[in-house]
Amino acid sequence: MRKLSLLWLLLSLSICAMAQTADLDVSVQELTRQQAVPGQTVYLENPAIGYSAQQQTDAFGKAVFQSVPLNRTYRVFTKANDSFLESDANGIVAGKRIPK
Repeated sequence: MRKLSLLWLLLSLSICAMAQTADLDVSVQELTRQQAVPGQTVYLENPAIGYSAQQQTDAFGKAVFQSVPLNRTYRVFTKANDSFLESDANGIVAGKRIPK
């Protein structure tokens, strides 16, 4: 099985200050070859506030979570499947821009 690299450095937030939400963009690439992984399910959760969502990556390995509540800490992850191992990132704070 190959390992996924959830490119947390490419996580970006489009902040909508009035609504106190943001769009969270996640890029998923195969770790060794750095190629986009289309069709991978990406999960976003914060059990403390009862938030969970999932999105499929597009042809470019990107998944967009819309209207994510700001100033909360999230876990972003993929589950293991026939092709890839599980990958996750904890402590992602919506509202903080991560430099590219």
